[in-house]
Amino acid sequence: MEQLIAFLQEQQADFEIIRHERSFHTAKEGAEALGIELGQTAPSLIVKTEAGFFAVMLSGAGGRLNMNRLKPILGVQQVKLASPVEVEELTGSKPGDVGLMQRSLPTVVDKRLFRFRYIFGGTGVPDTTLKIRPEDAVRLNRIAGYLEEEANEGRRVD
Repeated sequence: MEQLIAFLQEQQADFEIIRHERSFHTAKEGAEALGIELGQTAPSLIVKTEAGFFAVMLSGAGGRLNMNRLKPILGVQQVKLASPVEVEELTGSKPGDVGLMQRSLPTVVDKRLFRFRYIFGGTGVPDTTLKIRPEDAVRLNRIAGYLEEEANEGRRVD
């Protein structure tokens, strides 16, 4: 955690680490506990393709990840969720605790996250949440592409 905080401070990110008494198992549960909109939650998933592993920074409002939407973005034929063992080997975190900041993995970002002033996601450490501006999260990750908003999905909320 100290490395993450030092990195974010060095990069002059607008962030806060929120500590809580228990882990959240769903985006809805996290949104309710933090008192934020579901769309502000940003769960990070790790996917496996024939070209390697990628992180996906989703908006919690999006529901399940449609793997077919990732294929053209990543230029691959197959996409599947990484196994829990692979996730832990790649990130040092268990699924559900994966941090938003995955500098070692190319990342696909859900554009719906830009509707909010702050997004909330994992730190890599259980029982903590990273509150950060979406622009900082993007600036500090290796971006591989963007999941486009679906038609009629709204505008930025502050």
